[in-house]
Amino acid sequence: TGSGATNFLNAEADRLRARLDESELKLTRFQRTNNISMNETDDLVSSDLKSLNTQLMETKGDRLRLEADLAQIQGMAGDIQKLLAIPSILEAVQVAELRTKILEVDNELENLKQRYKAKHPKMIEAVNLGISLRDKLNLEVGRAPQFVELEYKKAKLKEAQLEIAVVEHGKELGELNVLRMDFNRLKKSADYDRELYEGAMKRSRE
Repeated sequence: TGSGATNFLNAEADRLRARLDESELKLTRFQRTNNISMNETDDLVSSDLKSLNTQLMETKGDRLRLEADLAQIQGMAGDIQKLLAIPSILEAVQVAELRTKILEVDNELENLKQRYKAKHPKMIEAVNLGISLRDKLNLEVGRAPQFVELEYKKAKLKEAQLEIAVVEHGKELGELNVLRMDFNRLKKSADYDRELYEGAMKRSRE
């Protein structure tokens, strides 16, 4: 009878409503328990992992460069000119600044030569300044191998720390991928139950 069919459809709709409520409750509990946003967190960790990998590659490159420079330095026995050919020494802040100042003084000296003789006070002052700066440069270059070794140790430590961070983030991303699969399974189940319930409700109203 019509009333029997209606009762059956209403009962079926109630059963599916209860099933949907249970599915949605499981999904909500899963999200609360794991305290994550499945749409954003794993993307953020993935982005962090890419950034860490980039930093690791750059740091490894720095460490290898410094390592090669140190190997060259060990065979130079304090030869200033040879040491100045080492990139990490040439680029050291104090060395670079002194070389710039020496270049400026040399240029100024060339300009003074056009106007004054060698014994003019300004010429003598410029020459003495050039000598003083070169003495400081030689001193800094002589100290530079220690600076390069220190920078090498820093790069080596940073590389090791980044390697640990990459492993940890990789593990975290793997765990999040597992959670995403579980989340997708629960969401798919809830979506399916919602479709069944909405279909039952539609039939009960026909």
